[in-house]
Amino acid sequence: MPEGSPKQDEVRVAPEAKRAPGEPKRLPWDTLRGRLLFVLALANLPLIAITLGLAIERAEYDREQAERALRAEVRQASGALKEVLEGVRQLLFAVAHSPVLKAKDAVRCTAYLKSMQPRLGERYANIWFADAEGRTVCSALPIDGKLRFDDREWFRDARDSRDFSIGKIVEGVASGQQVVSASYPVLDDGKLVGVVGAALSVRWLANAVTTRAASGDAVTITFMDGKGEVVIADKGKIAQGLLPATRLEPAQARGSIVEAMGRDGQPHIYVLERLFADDLFMVGIAPANTLYGRALEAFSALIVPVILIVVVTFAVVGIGVYRSVLQPLSAFAQAVRAYRAGDFTIRPNPGRAPSEIHDLAAQFGKMARAIAQRERRLERVIAHRDALIAEIHHRVKNNLQMVASLLSLQAGRVRSEEAREALNSARRRVLSLSVLHKHLFERDDAENVEVGKFLEDLCVQLRGSHVGSYDARIRIACESDPLILPTRDAIALGLIVTEAVTNATKYAFPGRRSGTIGVRLAVREDRVALSIKDDGIGATGEGDPALSGGLGRSLMEGLAGQLAGALSVRHEQGTEVVVEFQIDRVTQMKSKAIEPAAED
Repeated sequence: MPEGSPKQDEVRVAPEAKRAPGEPKRLPWDTLRGRLLFVLALANLPLIAITLGLAIERAEYDREQAERALRAEVRQASGALKEVLEGVRQLLFAVAHSPVLKAKDAVRCTAYLKSMQPRLGERYANIWFADAEGRTVCSALPIDGKLRFDDREWFRDARDSRDFSIGKIVEGVASGQQVVSASYPVLDDGKLVGVVGAALSVRWLANAVTTRAASGDAVTITFMDGKGEVVIADKGKIAQGLLPATRLEPAQARGSIVEAMGRDGQPHIYVLERLFADDLFMVGIAPANTLYGRALEAFSALIVPVILIVVVTFAVVGIGVYRSVLQPLSAFAQAVRAYRAGDFTIRPNPGRAPSEIHDLAAQFGKMARAIAQRERRLERVIAHRDALIAEIHHRVKNNLQMVASLLSLQAGRVRSEEAREALNSARRRVLSLSVLHKHLFERDDAENVEVGKFLEDLCVQLRGSHVGSYDARIRIACESDPLILPTRDAIALGLIVTEAVTNATKYAFPGRRSGTIGVRLAVREDRVALSIKDDGIGATGEGDPALSGGLGRSLMEGLAGQLAGALSVRHEQGTEVVVEFQIDRVTQMKSKAIEPAAED
């Protein structure tokens, strides 16, 4: 702030800091609050880990207890059904030893089996007898006498094992119901006479094991055949939804627990227990959510209070850190932003911060006052330097114009045309440098030149320098994209334009021909192309420095090398001199900054 300003000693308190528009957004773990909360999380990690371990252990224990209770229910139910199957075995054993069956008298055998039907009730759908070849001998229900059973599994098992056998769940031939076929061989002196079979009603079996309760959870007990087909007598939508979406694997039997998706789209637990060989299994079904509900409740009862404690701790620490540390630090950040913008009247307001932060705020105030005093001294020095540099450029410009005038006077006194042209060329080069120093004198920036305005003034200067010789019959047009270059590069660029325009005026329009010389500067990202093109006769190689390698051509090539660029000469409908070079990132940004002004 300049010395003598009425506000230089004014002191203001920094308001609550907000993130500046151009300031990058900080990630949570890059902030002080984030790191303090991270440290707090690490401190609570052992408590959380121990609680989580206990909760998981308790949940696993409750889960095992629920599974154990479900297994117990299934085994209890399977024990009851095993008694039923044992009764079936004893019944068939008794029937197999009846002399009526061994005699193979169809009439007496049918009457015998029918007489047993009322005493068996709904448990059996039918009882029948087939001879050793599988032909039907007699049946309690009417059956086709030509029907053979030698291809049935229950028949082959009884015939081959000579013992009691249970078949798969099938549809009964005589009853038309779903049945489980049980069979027993009929022997006479060790010789197979036939096989007696009984169709055990699936409906009766399913009703015999109704829905039960395992440790307070609803459990459905039913059974499955050797193909993995689970049967539920209830045809309701809810009951059928308990069936597994895919067949269970009988090899998983013997008290194993399988979690699978049911037809209702919900996960269920299936407990398998073998009843008889690999033909009939007891199945216990319970919804997974119900069975493991208490395990989840126990887990929640342990972990939720700990989570609440941690959350409350984080909230309390976060609020305390914000009020005691972060809020005062935000005031410091706001003050630093003001200092960076050049306003040293701002003082941080730590509020209710600890005494250490108040001491830091006082030191910030002293620092701001010291910086403000130093800035005022520097501003005075810089103002003096700028005035001195401007005066130097002004005097250099005047001196260069005086030199140009002296060269012009000297050119008028010499008789040699070659010497006169050499002096005029030197005069034009000196005038180009004077135009550059004129721009440096008029601009606040003594190190950089706005190339567009410089070239315009240079073209005007060149146009005026040729009026006497060429009667202004040659028009010089200048066009430039926004570009700011360092003084050294602008000098090189100006001298190249001077040499190329001078060559064009001398050699492109002989015999008092008129024409145009176009000076075009194009900027494309980091590439700059300077073109000086005339619409004259083009280079012929006779005295034209563009081809002959004279002083002008050598000077332009040297200046192009100074720009770290390349010089090329083209001859299409005239002569075009092109210089291409690169600019750095800083120069690009400076040049883009003047584009809006150029558009206006």
